[in-house]
Amino acid sequence: MKLRDTRKNWDRFGKTDPFYAILSEKDKSGGRWNKAEFFKTGEKEISDALGYIASKNLPLRHARALDFGCAVGRLTQALAPHFEEVIGVDIAASMIKLARKHNRYRTKCKYFLNKEDDLKLFPDNHFDFIYSNIVLQHMEPQYAGKYIREFVRVLTPEGVLLFQIPSRQLKFYPQAPSLRTKIKRFLPPSLLNLYRRIKHFFKPVLEMHGISKEKVVSILTQSGAQVLNIKENTAPDRSWESFMYLATKK
Repeated sequence: MKLRDTRKNWDRFGKTDPFYAILSEKDKSGGRWNKAEFFKTGEKEISDALGYIASKNLPLRHARALDFGCAVGRLTQALAPHFEEVIGVDIAASMIKLARKHNRYRTKCKYFLNKEDDLKLFPDNHFDFIYSNIVLQHMEPQYAGKYIREFVRVLTPEGVLLFQIPSRQLKFYPQAPSLRTKIKRFLPPSLLNLYRRIKHFFKPVLEMHGISKEKVVSILTQSGAQVLNIKENTAPDRSWESFMYLATKK
């Protein structure tokens, strides 16, 4: 799927059921997310992320942070108490509109619509901290890889980068799925995503993609980053092997 089609999908999600599109818990579809509860999940996630960084004894400047794939600002708002300035970026105009509506930090927290497959909105060495979770998995690898390179470019020297992306779809894991789930698990992502679009009559769907751990490390190192730690992160989708990457700029 081209990036413009991904943008159209997420723009429609923003107009229909934005909170559920971001955190797709079964009992929260159809606008059943409580706003306060939804944003509280962001505070917990950012607290855990910053605690993880602190556990690695990494010095972190608290000047400027980037929330990549900010959607309605769930994590951007959570970052704001910890940094002097926080920027949220997303490809969907409807999501950015909602993020600005829910902004509790006025000029300290800013949102930008990005229509490109890069981050040329920002100069080199601009952010002390870059965070992205359950975002890169919803775009084709060619775009995700380019954005990872851009993360390194806009990161300050010795700035901290923390992001998640799946590696591969699992064929087996310790559960007892249905026969249909077993069949779907053996389909390559391209066919599985096509199946989802047909099943939903070509309405917007959450596509899943991944990049192998080896390839992600290669992209980071070739872009001038130093990989400090990689940890498994199965929370986004248990049918995928997924990792959280911690890196800094050389």
